Amino acid sequence: AVVSTQSTWEAEVSTQSTWEAVVSTQSTWEAKADIASLWALQYLMDVGKLDKSKMRSYYVTFLASAFRSIRFGIHEAHGKGQAIQLNYLWDEGGFVYDEATGRFAVDFEKIGPAVAKLVGVILTIQGTADRKGAEGLVAKYAVNRPPVQNILTRLATEKVPIDIQPIWQLDEELEKEQDLHL
Repeated sequence: AVVSTQSTWEAEVSTQSTWEAVVSTQSTWEAKADIASLWALQYLMDVGKLDKSKMRSYYVTFLASAFRSIRFGIHEAHGKGQAIQLNYLWDEGGFVYDEATGRFAVDFEKIGPAVAKLVGVILTIQGTADRKGAEGLVAKYAVNRPPVQNILTRLATEKVPIDIQPIWQLDEELEKEQDLHL
């Protein structure tokens, strides 16, 4: 068995399971990194270390970012992790879907408690090396529900780019210089 030096959780997973199970539970690591960061931002605002006026924009950006990451696919850990977060926060009322407009929004009254609850769930699963809990979280939440899939399809149909690749003036100058030296 391969033993990871990162944590007892990863050592437990790699000695007791197949590679597929490892990959499926890695999505909880990806989800933890994102959701714990969002929770930490709220905490730092609550204790006066960051300006509270920016929190609404952080939550909206987090929601938009979930769709960006999921567009790469939920077949890998990052996409699964984002799907877990999006669906969990949706179920907890932190994100809401308006069927009339086909759009998601943030419920600013419910998002903070929903984030804290998901952080607790994921940290408990990882802290106790609860493989079945991780697999259950992935099975329930790492999916593209119909409203999410409709938005993803619409984004693809309208050819909205997933990422933007900036072209810097310096890049163009370097390319010209390299062409001269060939």
